Amino acid sequence: MFKKLYLPVGMIIAVILSFLCPEPGTWFKALRVSSWLTMNNFLIVVIFLVCGWNMDVSSVKFDRKFALLFASGAVFSLLISPLLGWGTAKVFCMGVLPATGLIVAAAMPPTLSSGIVLTETANGSTLLAILMTVGYNLLSVVTIPLMLALCVTSGGEVDTNPLRMFIQLVML
Repeated sequence: MFKKLYLPVGMIIAVILSFLCPEPGTWFKALRVSSWLTMNNFLIVVIFLVCGWNMDVSSVKFDRKFALLFASGAVFSLLISPLLGWGTAKVFCMGVLPATGLIVAAAMPPTLSSGIVLTETANGSTLLAILMTVGYNLLSVVTIPLMLALCVTSGGEVDTNPLRMFIQLVML
């Protein structure tokens, strides 16, 4: 049972430990070497390593079905979703900042929680969820700047320079 729920249980334990003993988090924050070395990034790497150790990559069939599933998910998640966010903002006549927030949230790729934990809990293929999460996050380095430049009108309040966003995402 624990093997199936190790990610949510691990997250709950981490939150409880951070309240009971905040010193390691404070120390890590003070140690911060650069903007990419944060506790969140460190923990994300740890979660991916733990997930990777539990996976049998040989069970995945990188066939036509996988390619179609990956491509269709990428198109919906990274291209259609921001356009739906833009359309929703237009329909509800949102202000610039709320609309920008909605579009940015819609342009983001799936996260660990939605891409892996929920898939595993629903008895889906965790390995495919990990591969898709990693793949979509890599693709989003290109799609986020493009989709934000397309969907967010630059009115001075929001900088939508796609080249600068791309460079910042690559550096991260």
